[in-house]
Amino acid sequence: MKEKELKLSGIGVSSGIVVGKVRIFATDISRIKSRKISKEKILKEISRFQIAIKESRNQLQQIRKKIANVVDEEHAQIFDAHLLVIEDKVLIDDVENAIKEELLNAEFVLQRVANKYANTFEALDDSYLSARAQDIRDVLRRIISNLNENSILNLKDINEECVVIAEDLLPSDTAGLNTDKVKAFVTELGSITSHTAIMARALMVPAIVGLSNITEKVNNDDIILIDGSKGIVFINPTTKRLKDYQKRAQEQEDIRKELETLRDKPSETLDGYKVPLTANIELLEELQGVGEVGAKGIGLYRTEFLFLGVNDLPDEQAQFDAYSLAAKSQYPSPVVIRTLDLGADKMPDGINQRKEKNPFLGNRSIRLSLGRPELFRTQLRAILRASVYDNIRLMYPMVSCEQEVVEANTLLRKCMKELDKENIAYNKNIDIGTMIEVPSAALVADKI
Repeated sequence: MKEKELKLSGIGVSSGIVVGKVRIFATDISRIKSRKISKEKILKEISRFQIAIKESRNQLQQIRKKIANVVDEEHAQIFDAHLLVIEDKVLIDDVENAIKEELLNAEFVLQRVANKYANTFEALDDSYLSARAQDIRDVLRRIISNLNENSILNLKDINEECVVIAEDLLPSDTAGLNTDKVKAFVTELGSITSHTAIMARALMVPAIVGLSNITEKVNNDDIILIDGSKGIVFINPTTKRLKDYQKRAQEQEDIRKELETLRDKPSETLDGYKVPLTANIELLEELQGVGEVGAKGIGLYRTEFLFLGVNDLPDEQAQFDAYSLAAKSQYPSPVVIRTLDLGADKMPDGINQRKEKNPFLGNRSIRLSLGRPELFRTQLRAILRASVYDNIRLMYPMVSCEQEVVEANTLLRKCMKELDKENIAYNKNIDIGTMIEVPSAALVADKI
């Protein structure tokens, strides 16, 4: 018997009509439930746990190595604490013994045992030891991710066409989307201005956000229809509904083709004022589309997406190659390269960051870059080297005061001197600007 159709409404952030099979993307370990296992499966369950431990250890060792190479050894040592947790014999024995005695799944037991240890550390009247609670929880999330077999853990690994359903998707998740397979996605959280929404539109993947409890209302392999422009979802749609939306999809395609006829017309007002039309990009894959939509140049290249959804943090050469490709593809039109806006919901695995009450206004963007000079220096050198194409401009994000610009430019000048000594060409007169997006910056814009 076919399931009854269910209609839900959220916020449409990226248009398009898609019908597909549901795949749930699991990110919230707090919802793990206990599952009874038989005595015959004890060894199999313990083996699953041991394999996940081994995979997690290998991942952490690789991350530590990357940080030591790209940033510095001091920051890489942060992951030594994580490796100590994952090699803690007492914790591992507690989990394995509980699996044997209670006949429960490894995920649930691990979560309970690790949280007990984390809570104990958190209660200690010692700032260093209490901070270790976060290390335990970070490692817990990693092991559980490697244990989970029922849902998608990495969007890059999807090997069949589907519609992804998740509580939320970080930019690092969407940066790894395989758009050949992921035809649309729906999340419980998010807004029309969230980075997830921006990425969906950039990748031209139909998407709906803000659809409360969607992960509890669908199951893997359910058929789902989504209307990204109206924010409507139909779970197990009827045959009639599918026919109606097939007709609407064709109408939308006809409109898109009609809009294409306007692409090459000049972007100017009726009184002759010409408006520069440039594109914002996150991924190099978007470069081809810049000219296809009639834009000339890049008004904002969000470089942090080079760092998200990848196994290795990009070094100077990798960044230089990316910025050079952008510059060459748009020459002679301008390419505005914004330095890293990492932090908040955009943080790669390779950069450890303390949790903050309000991360969106905390240690992010220019502040994070200035606090990690080696990371910032690598990017500035890459941008300067690519500026030899003359159409590159440099922009600092989330500037809040004059001093931040002074410090950034001081490091930029040091990079220029290094390149001079190495006889590496760059544009000595590169245009430098900032984003005015913080109220304090608006008040001192003249000084900035």
